[in-house]
Amino acid sequence: MTGGASPTVKQYLVIDLLNLYASSHTGRKTKDKYKAITDLGPLVRYHCHEYTPLIFRKHRERIASTGTRCARPVNDLMRLVQRIFRWGVSMEMCSLDTYSRLKTVDTLKAHEVKHQSKRRCRW
Repeated sequence: MTGGASPTVKQYLVIDLLNLYASSHTGRKTKDKYKAITDLGPLVRYHCHEYTPLIFRKHRERIASTGTRCARPVNDLMRLVQRIFRWGVSMEMCSLDTYSRLKTVDTLKAHEVKHQSKRRCRW
């Protein structure tokens, strides 16, 4: 099957997947990062199988445009999104195809961040 969810996977919304992941992973750092992802809000309307690499990149650009000074925190947040989808595959909440497509997206490079700083980035 190309582009769609497998018939055995219920079609969860991405925000539902994030909420279930957050409730099962209660560490403080995870909660802070989760809040940074969900505060941007474009996830509510997408089903997991609709969250394509294009949407992933747009989401990443939106996070990067919030005033971050380096690529590292943006990449950390986007890796968390990928981990959430990997977890969703293991819980049979989204398809392996969706996760595999998200893994093909390259990380953000330092020159792609609009608000670069000469100071060392700490996250």
